[in-house]
Amino acid sequence: THGGAPSAWRTENTGYGGTMIWTWNNDRRRPNYNWARWYPDLEQGHYEVFVYIPDRYTTTAKARYWISHRDGTTLRVVKQSAYSNQWVSLGTYRFQGNSNDYVSLADVTYEPYLSRLIAFDAVKWVPR
Repeated sequence: THGGAPSAWRTENTGYGGTMIWTWNNDRRRPNYNWARWYPDLEQGHYEVFVYIPDRYTTTAKARYWISHRDGTTLRVVKQSAYSNQWVSLGTYRFQGNSNDYVSLADVTYEPYLSRLIAFDAVKWVPR
């Protein structure tokens, strides 16, 4: 699911599965900032979380992924510009197996306003 300013979202025929969305970054949290959230359908247990970084629309060095899991919420900052068509691990966590489990990403990177592209593509949970 995603939200924010509809006019700011761009869809491209690239990325994992052939479709992804992207937007320009925000330097701070502003009204109507853009965000996305992925909810898995998991059994309770330990999972390693991966995000897919496509080869384009990824110039940010500070994509801020929030992982909500059984023990709280963890922030992982990913330099999207360092990857190209790769799965990147955000770590391994204990998940509850309910709607409190998710990964969230917003366009707020704290880099100069509208200077970077941030990709919102795929997330996967791998049992560990």
